[in-house]
Amino acid sequence: SQAIAEAGGSTLADLRAQADRGKAIEVMAQGAALVVKTLYEQGKIDGILGMGGSAGTAVGSAAMRALPIGVPKL
Repeated sequence: SQAIAEAGGSTLADLRAQADRGKAIEVMAQGAALVVKTLYEQGKIDGILGMGGSAGTAVGSAAMRALPIGVPKL
């Protein structure tokens, strides 16, 4: 989403224009980690579930690593 891309320091339009899948995954992983950490600190989430192929796994696992040990992760 646009919010995840912005949290990672870019925009969806810029990522599409660059047409670099590796860079897009990196930006989205950074953004997802920041957003998930913020949501957890605000008490808005209690766990996380990730689904996806190789890119989805990279983004999801980055978000999971941003959470403390003991938070349910699947």
